[in-house]
Amino acid sequence: MMNKSHQHLLSQFNECFVDFVPFEQLLQDLNRLRNQSQLSGFKASMLITGDTGSGKSALINHFYQQCKNDNNPTVILTRVRPTLEETLQQILIDVDDFRRRKKPKGMSQFGLIERLMDCIKAKDIGLIIINESQELIELKSEHQRREIANKLKMISEEASVSIVFCWYAMG
Repeated sequence: MMNKSHQHLLSQFNECFVDFVPFEQLLQDLNRLRNQSQLSGFKASMLITGDTGSGKSALINHFYQQCKNDNNPTVILTRVRPTLEETLQQILIDVDDFRRRKKPKGMSQFGLIERLMDCIKAKDIGLIIINESQELIELKSEHQRREIANKLKMISEEASVSIVFCWYAMG
């Protein structure tokens, strides 16, 4: 039986991050994407993929923690929700502390997107990281996946923000 001290040590071990060359390069790329938000023009996106347990979440959590208190553009780390609309609402919550306010009745998805883009611009968001993003498109038709991609691309371009998708490899 494990006591609280052992549980705490195991928890710390599970959350540890070991920096090595491939991760260093990826962290540099994430910072580059984040800082490009202040430049005009095309905003690149990134896909981080790997098997379950390969360190994707540890990497993005490490990056997010590094970025929390510096003076560069803000990084938003969110997890996908069951639908695109719910995911956009969660991003809006993360960007604008929308938690206390409910989505106004009758607000269309387009209205939600417009509000999200306005908040991203106003809050100097440099990068949005969506963890477990494969859940957003799995079991969707080709048309639905294209619609999701187009809306996320519009948000990225209009709000001048790069989006990083963390995706577990699907065999």
